[in-house]
Amino acid sequence: MSCAMRQAVGIVTGSAEARALLAQLPEARALAPGARLPEDLTAVIDARHPCDRAGHWALWRAARARALPLLRLERPGYVPRPGARWIRVRDMAQALRHLPQGARVFATTGGEDYATLARWRGHLVLRRRGGAGGRPPVRGARVLTAPGPFDVAGERALMQRLGVTHLITRDAGGSGSWPKIEAARRLGVTVILMSRGPAPPGPRARTPEEALSWLRSAASS
Repeated sequence: MSCAMRQAVGIVTGSAEARALLAQLPEARALAPGARLPEDLTAVIDARHPCDRAGHWALWRAARARALPLLRLERPGYVPRPGARWIRVRDMAQALRHLPQGARVFATTGGEDYATLARWRGHLVLRRRGGAGGRPPVRGARVLTAPGPFDVAGERALMQRLGVTHLITRDAGGSGSWPKIEAARRLGVTVILMSRGPAPPGPRARTPEEALSWLRSAASS
């Protein structure tokens, strides 16, 4: 890959894969999710969080309007292990329909779901990545703000202490969110897994190495 090609590559950040790819392409431009694409880009890699489908589609439309080569760098989703109790759903509204009366819910899906979660009138624990302070984002919820990283033993102890019966989380893939899902399996906790939703068409890489191969092909074409 030429230096010129490398300098003209934009990488939309928001995932561990984006950080790894930027470390291998230090001359590439890191682009915040939602940022406007620079005019002189010759290729862009969408490595934002895999569950940000609205952002994926918005970037796809922007790249298509400029005939700009676009690759989606997206790690695979989770695969259940023996004994796992999973319910796959489209969104939070569908997730709530699977909660029985008396469920004790641990939700780790993010702020965009809080308005829907507010419909749940039972026991609710939220995990937020931000700092503590202010009102709980959902009335009556308990809010946990530990920054992580988390491990299986710690997540298991937490769920036991809270008496969790249902975990609601997103199919983010990767190792960062896996400990709570594995802890739930070991405890027999039901996992309600929110899908990523339909993705835009076009090439996809699962690893930074595959993304580099795509860039080399784009540079030589």
